[in-house]
Amino acid sequence: FNPRKKLFHTGANGNTVWGLWRDAQGRFFCKIFNKIHPYDPQTGRVEFTQPFPNASSRLFDLVPEASGACWLLGREEEENGQAILQHTNRNGVVEQRFPFKFNAHPYARLLASRRGALWMTGANCQLVRFDPATAGFTYFDYTHLFGDDANGIRAFAVAEDYNGVIWIGTQQGLVKVTTRGES
Repeated sequence: FNPRKKLFHTGANGNTVWGLWRDAQGRFFCKIFNKIHPYDPQTGRVEFTQPFPNASSRLFDLVPEASGACWLLGREEEENGQAILQHTNRNGVVEQRFPFKFNAHPYARLLASRRGALWMTGANCQLVRFDPATAGFTYFDYTHLFGDDANGIRAFAVAEDYNGVIWIGTQQGLVKVTTRGES
């Protein structure tokens, strides 16, 4: 604990930490802007290295699996690169890549639902569901809820409630997604 700064660890060198995860193997990761790094909670150190050696370095969110594998949401390296969903093995090596149409930005979020689907939220009221069994993407639009403001809407959170309903947190409030994919 650093009483002067009221921080427990200062290993992120004063950078804003946008996400923190723990995988099934007990490894910790943190997101600083658009990169995910290994994090050691014992020392409070962030290792500014690439934890997934063959993954896109622009990673926005991850979902660890019980097996030790991870799903990664990111973007290809070039400036306006295509969005890409990547699946790693338990050693962090990407084994599958699924490029798709999506406005991937540092606030994009990824959720694994209890039914096995992956949900991604992004800018401009984008919501995408990925079915790992079929490798298929389904696109949903909830712009009608925000009218003329829809193009500026960003999603900052996505969650599933006890009934399996998907909720999206935006700067304008919460959006409830029905089981048919309508909002």
